[in-house]
Amino acid sequence: MTIRGTMKTLINYIFICFLLFVAAQPALAADWQLKFSMSADINGKSALYPGGLYVDNNSERYYIVDSGHNRLLSFDKSGKPLHSFDANKSLKRPIAMSRDRYGRLIVLEKGRDSLTVIDLKSKKIKSHHLAGRGIFPQRLSLLGKKIYVLDKVSGTILALDNDFKIIRRFKCKDCELGFADMQVSENGEVFGLARQEDEVWKFADNGQLLNKVKLSPPPKFAAAFAISPVGKIFVAERHLGKIKVYAAQGEFLYEFLSRGEGEAQLFYPAQIDFDPWGRLCVLDEGNGRLAVFGR
Repeated sequence: MTIRGTMKTLINYIFICFLLFVAAQPALAADWQLKFSMSADINGKSALYPGGLYVDNNSERYYIVDSGHNRLLSFDKSGKPLHSFDANKSLKRPIAMSRDRYGRLIVLEKGRDSLTVIDLKSKKIKSHHLAGRGIFPQRLSLLGKKIYVLDKVSGTILALDNDFKIIRRFKCKDCELGFADMQVSENGEVFGLARQEDEVWKFADNGQLLNKVKLSPPPKFAAAFAISPVGKIFVAERHLGKIKVYAAQGEFLYEFLSRGEGEAQLFYPAQIDFDPWGRLCVLDEGNGRLAVFGR
């Protein structure tokens, strides 16, 4: 075969691969279907300005942090409402929560810029104010004995000990605006979504930067991200109401959902995460609900 013939064959092969890739995108996006959504307590009182979501893998429960009503809403794994908890009306604009290894609730309160420990057994509540230390937390995650928070002012991810003292800083060096969101894996790796650079940074537990992944083409209004069980990167586009999916190396794969108030639409998604069954959980702030999508 001549060089010209070989080149023609190669071009045709690349073109066919491209067509197959493009044709596969709608199918991949269509694979994700709304399973159910959660928005109200057992009495039908809807969430007002939901600020955060939490998936408790051990108890197989979903939680909505209802900032507008200063309470926490729990649901079972099928989306059935269980309990509404307001800590005797002591919570002040909660925006995130988690549960530690002792079964205590750790609640991030924006109204106090504090981490509040709620011991349900002893019915004791203690707030640890962080604003005095120059920390204004925005995201919260727990792993073992460590508490991870994202400081919204500096965009730095901080690891705290049980006494709420800083033991490590995960910085977005040379980043103008720092990290917009964070994720912590079960093996202690820390991921940060660089706000301005459209990159996902991966750190070891000791703070060493392991890798940077450039998202290409970049999302336009990235508000949150999550790493799927198979390593793909899911990004919530806040103003577009879309979920964009990237390969582990950063190449764009496909997108799904759209902006709106419909049953399977998003209106200002604020946070995303994966549950133990591989389903994508999206906190839809504008529509006041937590939506669960599966394949």
